[in-house]
Amino acid sequence: MKFFFISLFTFYFSLAFSQTGYHSIGVLTGISANNSKFASVIFEKEGIKKFNLAYSLEAIRYSATTSTYDLKGNDNYVTAGFSLSSKLFYTRNYSSRIFFGAMAGTNNSYFVWYPVIGFKQNVNLSPKLSLLFQQRGAYIFNLPQHNWQASLHIGCRFIL
Repeated sequence: MKFFFISLFTFYFSLAFSQTGYHSIGVLTGISANNSKFASVIFEKEGIKKFNLAYSLEAIRYSATTSTYDLKGNDNYVTAGFSLSSKLFYTRNYSSRIFFGAMAGTNNSYFVWYPVIGFKQNVNLSPKLSLLFQQRGAYIFNLPQHNWQASLHIGCRFIL
């Protein structure tokens, strides 16, 4: 009986340790349909039941003109926030997720905040490196115009 409880106890804690997940850091850059540019750093932690929690720090180079795509911008915003994602589809070297979250920040004159929803795809290049693609939509409150920001991001993710 003693052996049974020891083996059950060991089995229970080995499952708990194997389900702790991974931590990763991602670096992304992107552009929106409204000519705004994005640069992001994301810390992501895999959680319970295939849900991930990510903390983001993002710089936005907001542009009020949509005539041409260039590197100029009217305002620079720095935002921080979080998102929750869930797996939609995955294989050995690929995973697709849906995510939603919220961000808030400022340019020292205006406070902006926005909900974020989108899809992201990870393509594993090695056990510690992934190529990351994101398609997302955001509605940024307190902007003078072009509040809808549909954007495409590309970057890489390093698993710690």
